[in-house]
Amino acid sequence: MAVNPKTDLQLLAEYDFKGRNEAEIRGDWIETLLRLLGYGLGTRNDILRERTLKLAEPTRMIGSKRIEIDYIPTVYGEQLWIMEAKRPQEGEALFSLEHLGQAWSYATDPRIAVPLMCLCDGTRVGVYDMTRSDWDTPVFDRPKAELLDCFGELFELLGAPRIADRIRRDQLRHLRGALMAQIDQKPLDETLKDVEAIVAEARPIVDERRRQIYRETRERIEGDGTKAMDAAGIWGLAGHLNGPMWSTLNDIDHGARLIREKEPRLREREFEDFERVGIKKEGEAPRIWFWLSLARMGCAILLSEDEGCGPICRAAAEEAARDHATGFAGDDLKAASYELQRGLGPLGWRLAANQKPAIDKAAAAVADSLEAEEWLRLDAEFGLTGTAGYKFQALLGPRAMLGRIDPWDVTTVRAAIKVVQAMLGVLPKPPGMEELQPAGDPWQESWLRGDPLRDVSAATLQALGRRDGEPGPAAFASALYAEHYA
Repeated sequence: MAVNPKTDLQLLAEYDFKGRNEAEIRGDWIETLLRLLGYGLGTRNDILRERTLKLAEPTRMIGSKRIEIDYIPTVYGEQLWIMEAKRPQEGEALFSLEHLGQAWSYATDPRIAVPLMCLCDGTRVGVYDMTRSDWDTPVFDRPKAELLDCFGELFELLGAPRIADRIRRDQLRHLRGALMAQIDQKPLDETLKDVEAIVAEARPIVDERRRQIYRETRERIEGDGTKAMDAAGIWGLAGHLNGPMWSTLNDIDHGARLIREKEPRLREREFEDFERVGIKKEGEAPRIWFWLSLARMGCAILLSEDEGCGPICRAAAEEAARDHATGFAGDDLKAASYELQRGLGPLGWRLAANQKPAIDKAAAAVADSLEAEEWLRLDAEFGLTGTAGYKFQALLGPRAMLGRIDPWDVTTVRAAIKVVQAMLGVLPKPPGMEELQPAGDPWQESWLRGDPLRDVSAATLQALGRRDGEPGPAAFASALYAEHYA
């Protein structure tokens, strides 16, 4: 069930407890409020329901042998408060001292031991702090009808993202009072050791919880991404690889699988999407980054004997192996495009490095505006850290720059090469950022000095040539390596 905070809060404020049974109030009112506070379904904050404890003497003297509290919301499994809401009944006042005493007995029972409790009788919402000497004076007490206006205040007290830190601050305040009342230095030293021990115990649990949230989100995103890419076929995979990102043997295998899943009569058309994805205007040559060209060559080799696309894939692999070995000799536009890409890659890293302070500032502002768990999920999904923003800028910037070149012809591409070379000549490489660069190739200098497409093509052909499961394509890959790279 989707939650609309404003609409649901208005409904809660107007909800009439009279004539409702306990089950209706729990299902309609309490469950909805708890979800708005960040507990229950769809969260990591479970709710313990309908707990009953037998009270020991002398608490029985206040009029009950047992007490039932409807809800104990938890934050990552930790019990921090209880909640009870009942319709008004004649002779029974939820906020009476007698009932408060019963609730206090439950909240402070060692089996529960929570510092806060929330009560609602259909007209008022009250929150009590069990750790205060005046615990029977609510720290929050507002008419239920004003819930829409005062929910922010209630959320700061009991909201799942807030309550643990609030309790931490409260406990530190109590601890400060206890320490200030000492005359001996020994309790101070012992307290420091105790706090350090608690933090040492909690830190690995918190770290693992953060890793789990990030890991689960990444698995979901990657799974959804794979499904979406599979649904889009080669067009989706090629669109993903058509940039200064690295393609791998896994990408090659993925592409071959996508094509083999098609009926034989559709496979040639599907393979052509490797190049079709780079066409921006009708009649223009495709704008293919060399990493995509590498993946296309690898897929063509694996499919060189497959029904429906074998001949065209074999011819495409032979042409690509030759082009990659010679820097696209004989095709001026492809050669100029490759030279441009070899400059755009390093330029992207330098541009991002010079924008890193602004990127870090923006990332910090985003982090400050989000709850911790929400930030972790969004970071896993999109990358919200300054480092992630830096890499995003470094990789996507060159792709955008190449896409803006118009018209896509030899003259314009060569003019763009001169602009890129001029920028590389003046843009600094800020010190201390080597660890943020591509592993083993800071500032991607190898693209400027060497021939990265030839190098990775040779390595890919050797890797495919060592495969035992597909002897035909393996022999073909070895022959292409021997002819053009040995």
